Amino acid sequence: MFASLQFVMSQNLRCYIKRLFCQYLPPGFTLIELSVVIIIIGVILALTLPELRDLTEIQLRSHSRRLAGTIRYLFNQSAFKGNAYCILRIDQDKGEYWPEICRQDKESAEQWVCQSDTSILGQRVRLPENLSFADIYINGQKVISDEPVPIFFLPQGYVDPAFIHLQDNRERTYTLRIFPFSGRVRIYDEYVLPH
Repeated sequence: MFASLQFVMSQNLRCYIKRLFCQYLPPGFTLIELSVVIIIIGVILALTLPELRDLTEIQLRSHSRRLAGTIRYLFNQSAFKGNAYCILRIDQDKGEYWPEICRQDKESAEQWVCQSDTSILGQRVRLPENLSFADIYINGQKVISDEPVPIFFLPQGYVDPAFIHLQDNRERTYTLRIFPFSGRVRIYDEYVLPH
């Protein structure tokens, strides 16, 4: 009988304590539950942040290759269409570049008329906000200009030797080196100066 009385009293005491806590404590999460959620969020962030950093480098590599493809396209256009020369214009401030095809004017042989290229590779390209042109070297000289920088592709199969530096917001830099007689573009995953 003493054991059953003790059991009834302990039940009553539990109910009393439970009612007491429910009255004064608002319903919510326990400290253990919050700790588990914070740990899970931390693990997820630790796994995804390196992937986000790599995403920026993938964009840098992708846009470097796209610009190299445009350069190669312009070299081929000027070298194999002997009556045209091409210009790659790079606007460093806006982070844009676009090609132009120039042909002799039909009325005046001394004048050249330049137009935007209408092909897929001739479209104006704007770099994403986290990428920019760090600087451009043409013929070994750093180009400082408020205007878009022109790189000329001549019909004789010659292009201005240039070094174009693309960088991301963490200052990782890719260098595009344009070889003048072949129009070949070599991409370095570092900042390379002309020698």
